[in-house]
Amino acid sequence: MHRLTVRFLWLLAVPFVLAACDAGFSGEPGANLPPETELAVRAADLTEALSDTVAVPGDTLIMGGDTTIVDEFIVDTLRFTSLVEVNWSGTDPDGFIEAYEIRFYDARDMIGDEVGWARTTRRDSLVLLPIPPGSPTANVAFEVRSIDNEGAVDPTPARTVFPVRNTPPTLRIGRAEAPPDTTWPAASFAFAADDIDGEANLVAIEVALNDTTAGFVRLPAETDFLTLVAEDPRAAETEARLFIGRSGVPSETTLPGFLTDAPNTIYLRAVDAADFRSETAVYPDPDPDAEETWYVQRVTSPILLANDYRSARNTVVLPYHREILDEYAGEGNYDEWYLAEPFQVGVSSAVDAFSENFPSNPDPTLRLTLEFWDHIYWVSTNVTNRTISNNLPLAANFLDGFFEAGGTLFVNTAVRIPTSPEDNLGNNALAVLPLAGVFGFGSDSEYEEFSAYFFLSADAPVTPEAALPTGATLPDLRLARFIENIFSYPIGSDTVPLYSADFTAQLDDNSFVPWPGPDTIASLRGDGQVALFGVPLVNDFDGAPFLVGADGDPEAPQDAVKLILEALEFPR
Repeated sequence: MHRLTVRFLWLLAVPFVLAACDAGFSGEPGANLPPETELAVRAADLTEALSDTVAVPGDTLIMGGDTTIVDEFIVDTLRFTSLVEVNWSGTDPDGFIEAYEIRFYDARDMIGDEVGWARTTRRDSLVLLPIPPGSPTANVAFEVRSIDNEGAVDPTPARTVFPVRNTPPTLRIGRAEAPPDTTWPAASFAFAADDIDGEANLVAIEVALNDTTAGFVRLPAETDFLTLVAEDPRAAETEARLFIGRSGVPSETTLPGFLTDAPNTIYLRAVDAADFRSETAVYPDPDPDAEETWYVQRVTSPILLANDYRSARNTVVLPYHREILDEYAGEGNYDEWYLAEPFQVGVSSAVDAFSENFPSNPDPTLRLTLEFWDHIYWVSTNVTNRTISNNLPLAANFLDGFFEAGGTLFVNTAVRIPTSPEDNLGNNALAVLPLAGVFGFGSDSEYEEFSAYFFLSADAPVTPEAALPTGATLPDLRLARFIENIFSYPIGSDTVPLYSADFTAQLDDNSFVPWPGPDTIASLRGDGQVALFGVPLVNDFDGAPFLVGADGDPEAPQDAVKLILEALEFPR
């Protein structure tokens, strides 16, 4: 049967008030007369008025005195969607209409005279007419009765029977917000359900994971965003906890069959009041031409190494840091997250997007992902110079749960300055890291006679400033080679300075002088949860270290980092 939309030109009756005045008459007042009620559709049973009708677009049908224009072709019985607009009116011969009562029910049911009425002062309404579960059609009786100002009720309610049909709902997954092709065991999905019979006709969203034969789990009908988080992120197969909405409200619902170190598939469908279901939406699309994948990595360690070195030469830099963790925590006893792409080209250039492996919806997915680990070792090219497209400034907005659980963070990045203050607006990494901002240069700054160019000469000393909270003393270091375009930084009174360095700075007249300002290059936050080493430890061209011990020991910088990790309570 083809779908039909029927539009009524409703006939609205205007209620009026009979005014009475004292004209000197005497006698007993007459009994109050009941009101009368009319529906704009005057056919007592539209199933009869519309049955056996053949109509084509543009035809005009006359039903109960009302004119209807047929929108679509139909060959047997004309039916309405279950969401219909109904109009009514009332008159009272000796007073005025104060309210109405309406009710609707399956026309096959026997119902008491005073059952199911709902009071209203409206004269029209969009009504979702009930259809028995599993049935595509129903005949629904609609009744309305007027109540006058003295409480009299129309004893003969206006009535019609609507022939209605149910249309299955639809649901689509928002591909633009789908997870990347590889995730940790936390992923979010945006989707939209719709129903031509009206949103009120939707009763649930159903979801299944990997195996639909095990059945679907029901969620509230208004759900349009869902996050799955592994109950046990280290298990090969586990339950998925469900978080509802973009604010990530935890539910008591779980899904079985969440797989790690394996591909996963999610199934979603909408359910309406007649128990009709939409076609099942699937992610990833099983069609090979869709080129969609969703692979879930297993969490294996309480330590995460974040490879945020956004250059193709990250393959030269990261082995140095893996060696530190291998020696500290045991070989391979950490997880690694590849965040290096898209790459930065050149020191002064900026990347134009966050990591391709970050979730497209960082809240709540990134927050819940970062909570998988107790300790994070983050290696980055840029953190302090720009908010947009730098990964740690984004992640810093979602580390609250990680820190609240006692998590600790070690960051190795060159401290750089923004090209303009606007570049760093909203950079929450500056609040997370143990520094008091970055230097500004120019006419309105404290260092107006300096240009924004610093360097450390080969053999420049790198001096430990304070013992670690563990009581350990850091080794003396020095520069193994010349390094430029990095900066020291100021710190607050609650920050522990770990290392300082003797920088050379350029003046506006292009001459060079020893830098007279703050000289901290490594520090520990006062609460002991975050440490920053603000000089790159290794050259990304040849893999040679930038720092060595004051006596030339090539392992001294790595030993220093291990002592800092110990102070951050990284497990050994």
